[in-house]
Amino acid sequence: AYAKVRYVVRAGTAPEMLELLEGVRKVGTGAAMMTETTLSHQILAAVSNLIYTEPLGEAMHNNLERLGPPPFSEVDLA
Repeated sequence: AYAKVRYVVRAGTAPEMLELLEGVRKVGTGAAMMTETTLSHQILAAVSNLIYTEPLGEAMHNNLERLGPPPFSEVDLA
């Protein structure tokens, strides 16, 4: 038999998220020990705190204003 579980772990800061992730891993390890099975884990994606910088934000905004919105046809809108 084989089972697969996907968890999304979120926290206010990266250190808090890493601590929470370790707790989730321990729960999985404990469950595997209780059922005499094996456990493997894999991190599929991660993001961290974003730090906004005014000059880069303004540059991005100016470029988006210059480019304008993407063109949509009547078929797209339908």
